Amino acid sequence: MRRGFTLIEVVMYLALYSILMGGVIVALYSLFESQVRNQSIALLVEEGDFIVSKITYIVQSSSIISAPQTQGASLNVVDDAGTETNIYSTGGNLIIDGGNDPHILNADTISVQDLTFTHAKISNSDESFDVLDGEFVASATTSDGHMVSRLFYLHSILNQ
Repeated sequence: MRRGFTLIEVVMYLALYSILMGGVIVALYSLFESQVRNQSIALLVEEGDFIVSKITYIVQSSSIISAPQTQGASLNVVDDAGTETNIYSTGGNLIIDGGNDPHILNADTISVQDLTFTHAKISNSDESFDVLDGEFVASATTSDGHMVSRLFYLHSILNQ
């Protein structure tokens, strides 16, 4: 009786092993790629939510919304002390300018585009409200070169 494997058996085992390892490598690469994309999306959502909350805080801390009158790409508010704050987008950055030193609100890895504010005055017999709606698109590039973008909305009411 002969012991060992024939050449055909060895070639067949190597072929099956190669196919199996190829599948494992493809699966691991896909897993790694989706993890990188999910990390970028999570960072993008976190940055977008921060920007929305910061703008909402500024609006609710203000006493007057002076611009836009109806709709525009920048926001100008004045607080009780008379300090004017401008919020606008330029070159992919969201800028908050409180008069002394403009600050970029978004991270270097995030680009902010299509910033739009809509301002409406609503009044009834008892009270008057300034309603501000806004939207912007935040984008980021993953480390593997894919672009991810999200549209963010904000809604704020300023009680007069």
